[in-house]
Amino acid sequence: MINIREIQGRDVDAVMALHLEAFPGFFLAFLDSTFLKCYYSCFVKSSETVSVCAEEDGKMLGFAVSTKMSKGFNGRLIKQNMVQFGWLAMKLLLTNPKALLRLVKNFSKTSDAVEDNEDYAELFSIGVSPSVQDKDVGSALLVANECIMYMCVG
Repeated sequence: MINIREIQGRDVDAVMALHLEAFPGFFLAFLDSTFLKCYYSCFVKSSETVSVCAEEDGKMLGFAVSTKMSKGFNGRLIKQNMVQFGWLAMKLLLTNPKALLRLVKNFSKTSDAVEDNEDYAELFSIGVSPSVQDKDVGSALLVANECIMYMCVG
């Protein structure tokens, strides 16, 4: 039976591994597992987020992470975890400066096409193991995420 629950700090390695499995070749996977571990650890620690996972028999099948208020979230996340993100930025600057520029652009969420006041909750990432895709795990994660979100902000 699949169990949906909130992600704990001890789950971050499994979330990171599942992210790499679910999104091979995507941008964040190229940054390195250290960045993903930091990123998801920051989500789990933050009081501004909802982070849920699906598991069966102790194996993580999927995850979803979101923020209660998108406006200014990335800036607050970075500010609250300045040391960790600073070290990662220095590492990227030395090893892959183009990736650092792309990451900064992604975090800034600037767009000339649409005016957006970001006054809403936002799903930042959802991943499901390829072994259980088409089994409604993603749908269950979205429902759980939304229910927890509603309890938090509703």
